[in-house]
Amino acid sequence: MDRVFIEGLEVSATIGCHAWERRGPRPLVVDLELAYDNRRPAASDALADALDYEAVAQRIGALAAASECELLETFAERCALAVLREFGAEWLRLRVAKPGAVRGARTVGVCIERGRTDLHEADAAARADATGDAGIVAPESATAPQRSAAASVDAAAVAARLAA
Repeated sequence: MDRVFIEGLEVSATIGCHAWERRGPRPLVVDLELAYDNRRPAASDALADALDYEAVAQRIGALAAASECELLETFAERCALAVLREFGAEWLRLRVAKPGAVRGARTVGVCIERGRTDLHEADAAARADATGDAGIVAPESATAPQRSAAASVDAAAVAARLAA
């Protein structure tokens, strides 16, 4: 599969767990690699057929500007799912660095990889959260507390799969 990449994208976000980090936007550096079939845009030479990396960069910048996340992991996950959903990439690797976050280190950060399957699982989990349905069917003979416990276990399993 072909790859489209954005390297060293500088964005600003209010992000961090500590009070001093939440005083205002902090710089982040994003590297993104996207699996995308480039044969059609190569043949047509038309931006409409290509993965528009400028639009992807703008979207990540907008997500950063609106961010109130405490964790880089949360921000990275939101960016990954938005890019997969909105730009049609089959897979991505996203690296988010937070320069100056740890004394003595040039930068710290996270790197995640996500694909279309992860997008479908996240959408299913969001639908379950919105409806209160964890996707489990308890037997009719189950008591209300048993049904509630079964649903909680299934919701925890979905959350664990998304976190993995």
